[in-house]
Amino acid sequence: MAEGLFAPSDYEFIDGFPTEKILSSAVKVTPKRKLVFDVFDNEQERDAWSTGFEVDERGFETMKAGYTKNDVEMMSNPEFSNQIGNFEFYQLYKGRSKFPTESHVMGSASGFFLGPNGLIVTNYHIASGIIASQGFDSDGYTGPDLIPAPSISVEVVSSLSSNLEPSYRKIEEVYLAGSYSSKDAYGNKIDLAVLKIDLKPSNYLDISSKRVALHEKVYSIGFPMRTARSDKSRKYFNYNDANYDLRVSSGLVVKKEETNFLTDTDGGPGNSGSMTVDANGDLVGVYCGSVGNGIASFQGVLRRHCYAADIVPISKYHLK
Repeated sequence: MAEGLFAPSDYEFIDGFPTEKILSSAVKVTPKRKLVFDVFDNEQERDAWSTGFEVDERGFETMKAGYTKNDVEMMSNPEFSNQIGNFEFYQLYKGRSKFPTESHVMGSASGFFLGPNGLIVTNYHIASGIIASQGFDSDGYTGPDLIPAPSISVEVVSSLSSNLEPSYRKIEEVYLAGSYSSKDAYGNKIDLAVLKIDLKPSNYLDISSKRVALHEKVYSIGFPMRTARSDKSRKYFNYNDANYDLRVSSGLVVKKEETNFLTDTDGGPGNSGSMTVDANGDLVGVYCGSVGNGIASFQGVLRRHCYAADIVPISKYHLK
């Protein structure tokens, strides 16, 4: 059963776990996504006005999201309120903003350094704007050129305090090095993108071909925006809600597939691209999404992870 999302200072790592290396390898990835909100009297008007994310020539994404009074009442449902755009809209609605109005997606996603050359692994759907603007399809981009990604910024861990609290350095000059996905990014395929920055990281992970075993304990480290846990649930597990900062979760492998495996590690919006490591701190996978009961489940959820070895084909030109 998933145990919760913990700040590193509140989490008890096992003896011998390379804590500092793992934590300082984590990277916060932020797609610059614009949101436009309005409120309508009925669903027909709402649906006619709303759009999915539309991408401009530089990879910046804009989504128009309409809501009705019935939608507002749904905000008490944690699965609904945590869907992209809904949380941001509700904060403005509670603050009595005038509509239509504009905002941006609050928070970020996750990634980690792979190797010493400034490569950052995250999910395809996090870099989808820049990928779409370049005309790449879901079969992916494998280089060798680096593609400027002005619609993405990253924050790297610049230092860790004695109680493992991180400080960050923000970097705006980001490039796309490779990507691969499928039509169903959360299905039985791969959901990966590799970014690159001009920085030699102090710590990083190495590629691993290890395949996890059933019931093996693994750790997920990333930057969840928030969780849907109730106050009662968080008190039971003794942890605070996610707050866009570094969080640690652990769980067990419950299913293995050819390109993916499932665990019951906790997570939430923002965990996309989180590293998955084993008890030795070796990279075994990348968080790709969730299945099962969803983020509102008290007893935890099933999380889907891509195997780490599948990163190699999309970043081979830059791993050297």
